[in-house]
Amino acid sequence: MWHATGLRSIQYIRAKAITKRYQGREWKEIQAGIAEKFGVKPSIRQMQKWFEDYQGTTDDPTGVKYVAKVIEDAANLAKPLAQAKMMADVMPLWLKLQEEHKISFSDAGWMAFLSFFEAQIGREDFDRIVKNYLKMRDQLIQRPT
Repeated sequence: MWHATGLRSIQYIRAKAITKRYQGREWKEIQAGIAEKFGVKPSIRQMQKWFEDYQGTTDDPTGVKYVAKVIEDAANLAKPLAQAKMMADVMPLWLKLQEEHKISFSDAGWMAFLSFFEAQIGREDFDRIVKNYLKMRDQLIQRPT
């Protein structure tokens, strides 16, 4: 029997309980199904809490918004890691550009920032995007209403 471990497994069990409840299943039936499939037996009270929390996040009974909320929560956990990686990649280049090429702090920062994005998507795509941006930038400017 497969045993649930980790955040992803717990989220999957939670989503399964909520979905089954929306399908009209009884709590004991849901509990038994989860125990059989995952080897864990969440309490009925715990599953009711998951369901109540879910209902507070959406009026959509399909489970789609629940999954979106789980994904958003995971993305929010990943943001600090992504920011740290970006800063670890950008800061050394930023300082090097400023010192070695004697350019302003601001220009060096923007160049390092652009270099980071180029490294993420590749030179060809980066050049294409910049070229298209330069053609369209006057159309993209938001004018105050």
